[in-house]
Amino acid sequence: MVDTEVAFTTSEENCSINSSKVSPKSALCLILPSEVATEIQAIRALHDKQFYRWPPHINLLYPFYSDTDNVFDECAKNVAKRFASSQLQPITIHLDHSCFDFFNHKNSCTLLLKPTQEAKNKLKKLHKDLEDLFPDLCDKRFPEYQPHLSLGQFDSTRVKEFAQQFATEWESKAITVDWNIDRVCLISRADFNDSFHVRKTILFDGTVL
Repeated sequence: MVDTEVAFTTSEENCSINSSKVSPKSALCLILPSEVATEIQAIRALHDKQFYRWPPHINLLYPFYSDTDNVFDECAKNVAKRFASSQLQPITIHLDHSCFDFFNHKNSCTLLLKPTQEAKNKLKKLHKDLEDLFPDLCDKRFPEYQPHLSLGQFDSTRVKEFAQQFATEWESKAITVDWNIDRVCLISRADFNDSFHVRKTILFDGTVL
């Protein structure tokens, strides 16, 4: 991947950040807690080439503003203010055997878990609120936000087979993942060979950690 950063200016009524750069080495996302990630990480460890670079996650805004100067501090303050004023409630995601799906790409496919429709609608609203806060980060390549948790990359001729295999295994073992979302994370990495690290955590009640 080419290491590129693009300069943008964010409207002052939405965010106090001006002339910030957007970087694929930064993201605003939801990170799956380690205590409920065992089954998902078992799949990712074998099939996801980004296993050591990305935590198990659902992206909200990616790429995000470059983690330079006090940009993440300012972004976290703006997100916290928006959350506090909107009285945002926790979002519960239930993942089971019926949630396996995949995206087709030009040269491969991504196996993923997709939330149920109710959770999907809530995540779409959260994404829209954040996009309104940071309008320069609206990704016009994708007309509709599709929240998902990536599990790995597969050849297009076999992705359905693997999706069915994992779905059958989860169903037979009654494997489920219940994820109570009450925070978002600002993450970044120094370069493309580095792992992402959490720099800021913003709780839905407006607390910044």
